[in-house]
Amino acid sequence: MNLSKEALSALADERLMELAATGETLPFEILVRRYEREIAAFAQKLLRNRDDADEALQETFLRVWRSRQSYRKGSAFRPYLYAVTRNVIKDRLKVNATRTDSQKRLSVPETALPDSGESAERIEALQRALSELPELERTVLVLAKFQRLSYREIAQATGLDPKAVEYRLRKALDELTARCRGAGERA
Repeated sequence: MNLSKEALSALADERLMELAATGETLPFEILVRRYEREIAAFAQKLLRNRDDADEALQETFLRVWRSRQSYRKGSAFRPYLYAVTRNVIKDRLKVNATRTDSQKRLSVPETALPDSGESAERIEALQRALSELPELERTVLVLAKFQRLSYREIAQATGLDPKAVEYRLRKALDELTARCRGAGERA
């Protein structure tokens, strides 16, 4: 295919992946550029470490490239990419299971933090509560609230039913609220 970079950049993700499946590298490079920041942010929120997140980002796109020929034509690319990323993160979390608690803290984006007038203790409580959520609830919460994926996209990325995504998100928010309230009462 002899499309210019500009013409390729205008194509939908799914079409770019179809072209990449034939061995074309430029369409894949465009996909990497489109999603590298988003996937890096997702990985950092779950892995809580920039170096681990960078490695997960590289591993994610490497896995997508290696499995490009098995990509199902017509499948939504974004949820597929998040599913691959989630699997990479799960693998890394298994490897990193021996880290200390201080190394396991969840990195919370500035936009997700309370107003600047909030005390450092409350911010610390939020970070701790997020890091203590079960992996699936934390993943659903991060995908919904920080990555802004729809329930349908989260369902595709996690293998859950959309109703289960809604339930897991509600459960995560309830648990987060309870943990933060409990931390406030202890302070």
